[in-house]
Amino acid sequence: MRLFFLTKKQQKQYIAYLVGLTRVIHRNNVQLFEQDFESYDFCLKALCELSYLVGGIPAMQTVKHFGLEEGDD
Repeated sequence: MRLFFLTKKQQKQYIAYLVGLTRVIHRNNVQLFEQDFESYDFCLKALCELSYLVGGIPAMQTVKHFGLEEGDD
């Protein structure tokens, strides 16, 4: 199920939010991974699902590209 009722402007805004969240999680992945792997795994899966709901496969690719660009996933 995708959220088709979002405008293009809202989609871009929400994708930007998801990119920001992904960057924060990715930058802190060592701490999160060592302290609580289940939470880290949950966050990554949630970001993937949410980006798909907001904008489909292109949004997932955008979030991955811009959210993880500072290092390997």
